[in-house]
Amino acid sequence: MERGIIAIIFVLILSVLGEMAAYFLTDKEGFVIIILTTALLLAITVFILVPLWYAFASHLRLNRKLKKFVKLVNVETLFTLKELYLEIYTLYLKISENRKHEFYPHIVEARNKLEEHLRHNKKVETVLSQAEEKSIKELKKLYDEAYQLFLKLPQKMQSMHYPGLVHLRQKLEGGK
Repeated sequence: MERGIIAIIFVLILSVLGEMAAYFLTDKEGFVIIILTTALLLAITVFILVPLWYAFASHLRLNRKLKKFVKLVNVETLFTLKELYLEIYTLYLKISENRKHEFYPHIVEARNKLEEHLRHNKKVETVLSQAEEKSIKELKKLYDEAYQLFLKLPQKMQSMHYPGLVHLRQKLEGGK
């Protein structure tokens, strides 16, 4: 059973015991006021604590960050993805050992996606930097390789490498 549920049950039991004690210690007219006050306090407590628990529970924040990462993995720059992954991993380290097995496959998948984007980015950079000292025949091969890698990059990373790819294509067209 989760700690949150146990805490809520404990609070409810305490409130029932408090109301029973109030029933025997006060007159019967004051008892209605005590019940209404207790019910109001419980309602306020539940409506304040549940949203706070949802906002600050590490495993729930981790789940939200993982969903955000999956949504942004093919869009954002590597810098943004790295920062988000570090936040995810920090939250992963904070959750209990009982929950870690639930999130581990998602963490590994996120890391693999990030590493894949890093590899593709590095390959595109090296291919574009090698283009200066190659012949036209080799440039065609390099362009095809760079273009295939370019398509695998996130959108914002593509926009960073697009001018280099266009320059390489113009160099190919001018050399024919």
